[in-house]
Amino acid sequence: MNEHSKEPQDQLGDEFHTRIKDVVKQHGCKSCICIHVDEHDQINYNVMFRTDALDYEVQSESVCSVADLIVEMIAGGLGEKIMMDIEDQCVSMGKEHLYQDLLSHFDRVSTGFIEQALADEDVPQDGDDPIVIPPDQTFIF
Repeated sequence: MNEHSKEPQDQLGDEFHTRIKDVVKQHGCKSCICIHVDEHDQINYNVMFRTDALDYEVQSESVCSVADLIVEMIAGGLGEKIMMDIEDQCVSMGKEHLYQDLLSHFDRVSTGFIEQALADEDVPQDGDDPIVIPPDQTFIF
């Protein structure tokens, strides 16, 4: 599931798009990012913007709200909040083992991402020569 789809993200059916549009309209959303995993374990997404009712132009505030969502996911703790909500749901259903399964899978996937990132960079591994700072360039504060 580490692979992201390289195909255009608009490959979902019309019924799916209609449902997302209905959710956006029903809840008064400025925008919506739908992330899903297909039957081939490909991670896909679709972004939906609220449009002007008269001419169907995308509103600037809708575009900015997508930026807000992305920042919140990356740096604002939304991922952690979602994980806590999932844990609460599993506990309330008496299915704590499902949350443990999720954590185990999360650990495997994130470890794979880290290992790939290290392989892609020229980062010293254990056993490589450490970075040495000459004594004349060491500062005491």
